[in-house]
Amino acid sequence: MTIPFIVFFLSFTVTYVLVNPVHEATYLLGNTSYSGTNEKSITVYAIGVYENSEEGDLIHIDISLKPGSGNIFVDIKRMEAGISFQDYLKNVWRFVNTYTSGELEKYDVYISVRGSAEVVEGGSGSVMIALGLIALLKNKALNKEFIVSGVLDEKGRVGSVLSLREKVRLAKKFGFKRFYVSEEEYSEVRDIRGIEIIPVKYISEIIHKELKS
Repeated sequence: MTIPFIVFFLSFTVTYVLVNPVHEATYLLGNTSYSGTNEKSITVYAIGVYENSEEGDLIHIDISLKPGSGNIFVDIKRMEAGISFQDYLKNVWRFVNTYTSGELEKYDVYISVRGSAEVVEGGSGSVMIALGLIALLKNKALNKEFIVSGVLDEKGRVGSVLSLREKVRLAKKFGFKRFYVSEEEYSEVRDIRGIEIIPVKYISEIIHKELKS
């Protein structure tokens, strides 16, 4: 049975992509190894909603850092996702690099997305990816009880996403206690009970609350 696509990333058709935001270059790769003794790793989560459905999936996003020169390697296993995902990652990279005073330039970033869908679409996981990178760079942990659905720009603003009500309900189903949304969308979901819904304008508001030593 064909699994419908998830509203999460924008669609592109290659499996391995290398993005270097410093030099604005893009290359295709045939294979990439994610193992290494100097690697720092974290897993963050995002909510994906199936097309024309109220059902969805908990998307696992594995993020690793290895000493390098500011490249981003993406591995989308068994999925099809769109070339615009690179633009979201560039925004994430630029924000995190600025926030950490250039620390990200010393590493290569490896991102692997895991889920049950064959096609993923949208940019709502970008805030969670940025939080994961900041946690790794600052040697901190992320609280496990929260999730964010929002598109991050390079200034650190949290933007709106598609299928927000469905994502909030799914987050509650998956056991999350707190759900962060953009201020502009808060009125659309504030009536949902059983999970704390927190409006934010900037990712920094989440960083101060959810990163721990």
